[in-house]
Amino acid sequence: MKRIHTRAFLVAFFSLSLAWTAFPAKGAQTAPKKPVTKKPAPAATPRPPIYDPLLSGKIALETTGKVCLDTNRKLFVNFGTNDCDLCYLVKAAIFEKDYFERFGKEYIAVFIDVAPGSENTQLLSSYGIDPAKGLPAVAVLDLVNRAADVTREGELAQAAQKGPAELKAFLERLLSTETKAP
Repeated sequence: MKRIHTRAFLVAFFSLSLAWTAFPAKGAQTAPKKPVTKKPAPAATPRPPIYDPLLSGKIALETTGKVCLDTNRKLFVNFGTNDCDLCYLVKAAIFEKDYFERFGKEYIAVFIDVAPGSENTQLLSSYGIDPAKGLPAVAVLDLVNRAADVTREGELAQAAQKGPAELKAFLERLLSTETKAP
C-alpha cells in the first residue's frame, strides 16, 4: 500500500511542477525567450569576373593589335561590365568549345571593362558605341586595327536577350562581314 501512495505522490508532484513551469504566476519573472532566428539562405556563388577593372583598354588594344598582326587574326573587342548578365551570356557563347575552335582561328578576343567611372568608357565613344542602348557591345577590328564592324545600337544585347540560338546566329553574321569603311 505504501508503494501506491508513493507512486501517486510522485505523479502528482511531477504534474504540478510541469504546470508551474508552463503557467507562471502573475507578476513572476520568467527568463526571456530566445528569438527564433532563421539561418540566412546561403549566398549565391559569385560569378568570376569577365572584365578586369584595372586593365587599361587602350594598352590592351595596342598590345593585342600587335599580336593579331603577327598571327594574321582579327581583333574581337568586347565592351561590358561585370554586373551585366547579358555579358556573361555572350562570353559563354564565344567560349563554347565547338564555337571557340573556329572563332580562335580567326580572332583574338579582348574583354574591356566599361563600368561607370572607368577610364575605358572613353573607348566607347571612339567607336561610336552608346552604352545606354545596351551592353555588351563589340568592335571587330581588321589586321590594321580599323573597325570592320561595331555594334553601336545595342544589337548584341538584343540578340543575347532572345536566347543562345539567336545570339550565336548574330555572332556568325557579325563575324562573317567583310571590312567596312569606318
